[in-house]
Amino acid sequence: MLIIAFAVIVSLQTVSLGYYISFSSPTVIATHLLHVLFSVYLTVLAAQSIGKSTIHSHRRRTIHLSALTALAFVLLGSTAIFPGNRASISILADGSQSLFIQVVWYVVLGLYASSTFVATTTPLGPALNFSVSHIYSEKTVAAITNRTIDNVSGVTGSFLAHFYDS
Repeated sequence: MLIIAFAVIVSLQTVSLGYYISFSSPTVIATHLLHVLFSVYLTVLAAQSIGKSTIHSHRRRTIHLSALTALAFVLLGSTAIFPGNRASISILADGSQSLFIQVVWYVVLGLYASSTFVATTTPLGPALNFSVSHIYSEKTVAAITNRTIDNVSGVTGSFLAHFYDS
């Protein structure tokens, strides 16, 4: 899911960069080039995190992706709400191409929002489970009302819970 979202972000940011190369100043072009490079970095990072089989490397990459996507979402969202100048969103105020670029901007913002949600809710490790039948008798096991799979600790498994464990 994240790789697909980041690949779409890369393609949309590249289209936006091409537009700004045609109609804008070098400063705005450099800004959009950094957007493209950042989205390529996130795509590579997400692709590398697929093959991780140890908890430590998976946790580290997930936290890294969560922090970067949240940062991108907050910064792009703040510039969408409070633009310093209209040139940061579009160049031409009355052209149809500028409307397209604004739509691209908001689609990228939405993709970063969904990527932030997915990255922050990704479990950082496996659910902890210890079979209660190894500890208790059959009569006690039959009387248990809590049948959750992760019966060892209920606070693990999400990005935010990691900070509350320590």
